[in-house]
Amino acid sequence: MRTAIIVSGIVCLLAGVAAHAHGQRDLGRETLRADNGWAASGSGVTGGSTAVDAQVYVVTNRAELIAALNNRFAPEGLTLPRSEQFVEMRLDDYRVIRGDDGHVIGCVCLDDYSPSLVELVSLAVEPEHQRRGLGRALIAAALDLARKRQYPEIFAVSFSDDLFLHCGF
Repeated sequence: MRTAIIVSGIVCLLAGVAAHAHGQRDLGRETLRADNGWAASGSGVTGGSTAVDAQVYVVTNRAELIAALNNRFAPEGLTLPRSEQFVEMRLDDYRVIRGDDGHVIGCVCLDDYSPSLVELVSLAVEPEHQRRGLGRALIAAALDLARKRQYPEIFAVSFSDDLFLHCGF
């Protein structure tokens, strides 16, 4: 099921989570030291034809880095401002992509609305890393997490309707 609702130029996209399993591939697991702020093992999923094989990580304690990336886009109205406390309380709901230097260059979060509905929020990719498939990889990782948590539906409110439509919303 796909639904798009346009509200003042913002597109609200809704999709059944199970529908997104087609065309995804597992990128495997990487073992990380627990003391460096990233989970002991993070898995990555990309959707179909991404330009890069991005490793998507589970986060254990880097809330300040995630909040800073997300808030970079808040003045333009592209993301909602997030405090470090907001991120800390939801670390299990975040997935991130790190650059070669270890910095967070992309993030996404799931925000629970009800046992049957979750919102994809805080999707952000550093401008110099955009247009390389990282947003699609993050959306795919969020969809994978929603599927594991057995949410039947996921939605996103975004100005980037083409990206979400390309990802099956």
